[in-house]
Amino acid sequence: MSQRRALNTFPGTKIHADRRNTPSKEEVEQLGGWRCLICLQEYDYLPDEGGRVLGFFRHADDPAALGLVCSILAPGNISGPGGCAGPLGRIARGTRHGSVRRLKALKEYRDNPLEFGPRPDLVDRRIHRVAENQRSQGVQVTAADVAGMYVAAGDCCQICKLPRTMPPKRNNLHIDHDHEHQRVRGVLCGGCNSSMDLLDRDPLYYERARWLFRDAQGIRSAPWYRTPPWYHDMAPA
Repeated sequence: MSQRRALNTFPGTKIHADRRNTPSKEEVEQLGGWRCLICLQEYDYLPDEGGRVLGFFRHADDPAALGLVCSILAPGNISGPGGCAGPLGRIARGTRHGSVRRLKALKEYRDNPLEFGPRPDLVDRRIHRVAENQRSQGVQVTAADVAGMYVAAGDCCQICKLPRTMPPKRNNLHIDHDHEHQRVRGVLCGGCNSSMDLLDRDPLYYERARWLFRDAQGIRSAPWYRTPPWYHDMAPA
């Protein structure tokens, strides 16, 4: 039974879920207080003027509240939360070990820019549009350079290896660039490109995110809240 159906079917279950997902004041103090573990900025428990609020980060394979991470809940934002929680959630995989591996792959990509050569023979209208979009952001790159980057990357994302044509509408490969030095860096899909946002903000964010995925113990709620009473009645003998 899904959690949504359980909340609508069994009376009092939503209260159990709310108490399970809301650590106490003592547990917040054990997590280091009302401070984001990634950017280290302190916040109140209420959203500030920019809509930034702290939330408890939980991994998919671990019910523990690993720590407090800031997020921006802007009205009408359909792309998900911003702040540190947005890119951190896009980096996270199904297991904590997988999240650490993906984080290391992003860092290796960042530290080793793609080596390529211009390919003017492969330039088409789409390549011209990609080059113009990069130049509008202050990156000096030609259409022949963009075509050469696609060839050097094997026409797929350099991190997840997802090809450009699978599927064509959702996997639109992007030319990634270093926002600090305004230089092209490689070819990424949309998901990996947005995940690089966390590593590009501050070099220390990588170490903090790796600690959160690999070493953080967090706060675990009482077993009674993780397993509501009605679950024992439905479980097979």
